[in-house]
Amino acid sequence: MVHPLREWIETTFENLGAPGIFALAFFDSSLLSLPEVNDIVLFVKCSGAGWLAALYASAATLGSASGCSLLYVIGRRSGEALVRRLAPQRFVAVKRVVARYGVYSVLIPSVLPPPLPFKIFVLSAGVFGLPYRSFILVILLGRSLRYFSEAAAAVFIGQPALAFFEAHPYTIAGAAIAILATGIAAQYGIRVALRRRGVIEE
Repeated sequence: MVHPLREWIETTFENLGAPGIFALAFFDSSLLSLPEVNDIVLFVKCSGAGWLAALYASAATLGSASGCSLLYVIGRRSGEALVRRLAPQRFVAVKRVVARYGVYSVLIPSVLPPPLPFKIFVLSAGVFGLPYRSFILVILLGRSLRYFSEAAAAVFIGQPALAFFEAHPYTIAGAAIAILATGIAAQYGIRVALRRRGVIEE
């Protein structure tokens, strides 16, 4: 049974179109916690929407990136004390992951669905001083991969895609990550090959 408040949120923001999707993604990625609501609204809105699905996916991506930017700024100004307060048991592990993998520590969570923690890594990116330019590019990449994949599924498959997403969210996320990893590996391989041939410098 769907909670009345969640149903009201989904209906209200869905009726607002692209601005509603932007606002929902912004709040979900910053100050509120609305697990899967943004994804469901995007699915429903894109189903049968044709080319407008790209507009809705863009709105979700930019809204989420804006919300993440707000968390980044909060983390940058608040320092380690904020992360210690919000996630005392995870602080050491999160700090270690961010220190080792940099902006890539944000990339994977930005693609995967809940309940994988995401906001704590966004906050930590600001806390531990990851460059904002690299941070926002990674957020845009991860969110674009997630939301445009969902939009495409909604357009070409329709409501069955929504049912599949709700039942198997990690299958979809895993496929998206596999595609992303393949692209990164291919880019790295091309750069190595070009260096060996002297086309580009180290």
